[in-house]
Amino acid sequence: TATQQERSDLVDSLEQSLHRLLQDSDLDGIALCKLVLSSAALISPPCCKPAHVDGSGDTGNEGQDRQQTELQARLRRIFTRALSHLDLEDDATFQIVQPALERLKALLR
Repeated sequence: TATQQERSDLVDSLEQSLHRLLQDSDLDGIALCKLVLSSAALISPPCCKPAHVDGSGDTGNEGQDRQQTELQARLRRIFTRALSHLDLEDDATFQIVQPALERLKALLR
């Protein structure tokens, strides 16, 4: 299992890749598809913050929980931003990213 710092570094790398891809005059659709797939693989299901036994919601891991929440928000932004630059009406493109879309649908169930 990756450490919090390793996960943060990975998300940083994905953000940098997306930034570079979107700066290019010729948009690399395959690289964007790979970015969509990579970010989708790292997205966790949405969850509610567990309540503490005394009902206060204090789990003792607030800092780590906040970092994880921030990483997930960044991953979701990467995913949606990359996806928004793809032509999903193109059958080949849609077939490439379909596993990522199916994964997110499953996470939301």
